[in-house]
Amino acid sequence: MKATIHKPSFSKRKNRYVITYVEKNTIKSKTFLYKKEADEFYEKYLIEYQASDKTIKSIEDILAERSFNPLEVERKCDSCCQILPVESFRLGERFCKKCKTRVKRKKQLEKIQRNLCRYQHCEHKNLSHSQSCYYHWFADTSTRHFRTRKYTQALIDLYENQKRKCVYSDKDLNTKNMSLDHRTSRYDDKSLIDDISNVQWVHKDINGMKSKFSHESFLNICLYIVIKHFGSILIPHIKRLNRKANSIMLSLMMFINYFLLYKFI
Repeated sequence: MKATIHKPSFSKRKNRYVITYVEKNTIKSKTFLYKKEADEFYEKYLIEYQASDKTIKSIEDILAERSFNPLEVERKCDSCCQILPVESFRLGERFCKKCKTRVKRKKQLEKIQRNLCRYQHCEHKNLSHSQSCYYHWFADTSTRHFRTRKYTQALIDLYENQKRKCVYSDKDLNTKNMSLDHRTSRYDDKSLIDDISNVQWVHKDINGMKSKFSHESFLNICLYIVIKHFGSILIPHIKRLNRKANSIMLSLMMFINYFLLYKFI
């Protein structure tokens, strides 16, 4: 691991925090939305760099070997042969961003035509309603809700722990009809937006009904609706069940009293 650690650099671009580092003689960059996450990643790499061999090449040395001039304003793309501003290139690369994106998209379309997952190194079949496979569908959901893919396995485990059933309706769920719901709404507590313990899988139609309500508020609304429209039918049955329940509880209490009396005599 020491042979792959290099001193990282920290920068800010368009309200995003970018950490540039070198791994296995390849210049990489990682973008973060929040400064706290960027600081943690930067400190982790910096600590490993300080504990490593200082004779390892730095980012500046590798860029110098590639004839990278930090003062240049324009550069020629090796793919489209156009002379473009240096901002159109990623750090240390000779292909512009548009060419890189075009080639990447072309490979994705070739995989989609073969009914494979659109991700570069994945060879699994994609879902009938998505361009991703089963695993990467959860990864996309994790990115969309938490802005990171680290909760992918946690979302899959949550789906299996719910026995693939909706929390409210007990309907069967699949990747086509389910959506991720916050148990406590973000309108009630914004601090729980990124809390993985505050989410649950529900049917997408029910999630649309739930809207901005939290779990308890939504159940209360459902109860009011049922009482208003079906109260005249349900209340007599509930009263009859209550009478039966009262008689059962009375019999149970009498049995317990007799049992205790027999035990201590």
